[in-house]
Amino acid sequence: MPIVGFNFTKLHIEKTSDIVGKINITNNIKVKDVEKTDLGVEKRAGLKFTFEFETNYKSDSSGEKSVGKMQFEGEITYLGEDKIINEAEEKWKKDQQISKEFMKHVLDMALSKSNIEAMVLSDKVNLPPPIPLPKVNIEEKPKK
Repeated sequence: MPIVGFNFTKLHIEKTSDIVGKINITNNIKVKDVEKTDLGVEKRAGLKFTFEFETNYKSDSSGEKSVGKMQFEGEITYLGEDKIINEAEEKWKKDQQISKEFMKHVLDMALSKSNIEAMVLSDKVNLPPPIPLPKVNIEEKPKK
């Protein structure tokens, strides 16, 4: 699938209180809109997928009180054949759905870029990373 463009249109992060105890982190991503677009000088057919990525941080010790959140919005542009573009646009307009093939590629790209940005921004406001990071496990070798 030829994805030819990606950009964020909104980046919002806030820490609303101090972190005490265990934190529950939930992530969600969804496609908000799909629209046909003309690309390049040749006006080739494309689709612009608008997505939203959200991470919520809630503290167990304070009765599920929110301690922070992130909200990102962005656009992913796909370049393709007119027939495929038109069918996808019609399906979206009809029942707000897109094919599994489109959905997989679009959400994979959105998740990849959003998780990287979320890692950087969460560090800047002292929130835990939204996805678990690998940890080093040092084991002592038995002495012979």
